[in-house]
Amino acid sequence: MDTRSALASAALILALASTSAAQTQNLDAPRTAAEPAGSAQNIDPDARKILDAMSAYMASVKTFSLHADTTRDDVLAFGYKLQTNDAIDLRVRRPDRLRADVSGDTQDSSYYYNGKTLTIFGRGVGYWTEIPAPGTIGELIDTAQERGIEMPLLDVLASGARNELLDGVRTAVYVGESSIGGVACDHLAFRQPTIDWQLWVAQGEKPLPRKILITTRYKVGDPQYSAVLTWNMSSRIGDRDFEFKAPANTTKIPFRPVNAAVSVP
Repeated sequence: MDTRSALASAALILALASTSAAQTQNLDAPRTAAEPAGSAQNIDPDARKILDAMSAYMASVKTFSLHADTTRDDVLAFGYKLQTNDAIDLRVRRPDRLRADVSGDTQDSSYYYNGKTLTIFGRGVGYWTEIPAPGTIGELIDTAQERGIEMPLLDVLASGARNELLDGVRTAVYVGESSIGGVACDHLAFRQPTIDWQLWVAQGEKPLPRKILITTRYKVGDPQYSAVLTWNMSSRIGDRDFEFKAPANTTKIPFRPVNAAVSVP
């Protein structure tokens, strides 16, 4: 899992009451960020089984829409912490169509990918830019990261579909059963060298991620990023959903890579 999607956070996963003492010790075993990345993994077999089922199902789904309510902690001077809230709506048709609309405290933007170009439209400011894009969503995510564009939730979801979420994980435990938005879920917890993260996966025939909570350690203020996900697997999505038509009184601007890139949750 790409640490950029964590948006920097800093504390230990607090073991819930349902977590066994042995699992708690696994999560709390001391380690510094300087320890070798190749340290042995300690992966709970139940956690691996749930992740494998989730990845297989996500990879099998070709068309879907997704709504995410996200929160992010921003740490200011002297440790003051503010929380911002955004809503993300994704429309996906694999392998080469994607649209993301983001609105809330931090931005009002849309992203259109049609298999040939990626268009980023700042609705609140009336500016848009367009860049050539590769032929698949997976390649688009890699290219966007290289250019400094953080696509909303896409790197996390792509890692899930590719079954790459355990890459870099030191410890993974099965916490227990939980409920997110009335959906029965399995609660998993993970530790990496610099971040901790938790995942709630729906039980049953559609094991989709329903909540993500990411905490990066070693940073003052313990900021966190969370996303609660609502899936629609029967959305009617057409070609026009992925084509951008510039509204009147908007202006096209050159794309400014990396340091000047637009950043989204």
